[in-house]
Amino acid sequence: MEGLERSEATQGFPFRFTDSLEIDAKTGVIYFTDSSKLFQRWEFMSAVVSRDRTGRLMRFDPSSKEVAVLLYGLYFPNEVALSEDSSFLLVSETTTCRILRYQLQAPRAAANPEVVAELPGFPDNMRSPRGGFWVALHSQKG
Repeated sequence: MEGLERSEATQGFPFRFTDSLEIDAKTGVIYFTDSSKLFQRWEFMSAVVSRDRTGRLMRFDPSSKEVAVLLYGLYFPNEVALSEDSSFLLVSETTTCRILRYQLQAPRAAANPEVVAELPGFPDNMRSPRGGFWVALHSQKG
């Protein structure tokens, strides 16, 4: 993705803390998170403690070589997982201990994600084997 860091699609902000990615096997589109526009990976605790809300969910289309911001203003988006039918993405917000669903296909495609889970701890990994979703928690709240 060289040369795309400062494109208008990334709102003029370079990638600072890219974290998780998911590739749509049908289209080749890559979905990924940038956990913070302010903090880098080694500063992850500062991003969490400060309740940094500059995280983004992004899409890279290899055919057009364009990057687009799908969601911004996220609290440390740590993981992304694509549904089996590619109709939606799940995104974990580590700081808020919740999972968001972002619809990809019309007519339900929307800029506003739906909260689908409030978790008892901080999500750190998420996978979607065989149509379901597994979420690992780093530690409990508090």
